[in-house]
Amino acid sequence: MGRKPASVLVLALLAAAAAVSPALPQGSPQCQRDLFFAEGAMRASRYKLNDAASGDQATRCAAWRGHEDAMRKAGATFRRCLTGPERAEKVAIADREAEGMTSAIRAQCGGTRPGPVERLRPQG
Repeated sequence: MGRKPASVLVLALLAAAAAVSPALPQGSPQCQRDLFFAEGAMRASRYKLNDAASGDQATRCAAWRGHEDAMRKAGATFRRCLTGPERAEKVAIADREAEGMTSAIRAQCGGTRPGPVERLRPQG
């Protein structure tokens, strides 16, 4: 019955820490901060959508893609940091708006989103 080496103990502790859920409690300062920024990002994205409405197709598609991203990120924050009816309502709104943007992008912006390499490629 010998002692386990310290490295085995350290690995066991790291594995246990990795298994712990990254979810934060609803009232935590991190969640409060994340919710504040998620709601701000949603508002800013809605303003960009409004501004892009009179623009050309490329401008509208870029705004739709940005709004889809903002809504998906906000939805993830709401799922992690809210509970009860408020969670259900805000997740539903974020999901509905994201899906609307996904549909618009597919219908009017050439289907799928360009990958990171394609987005960085110079035009012309």
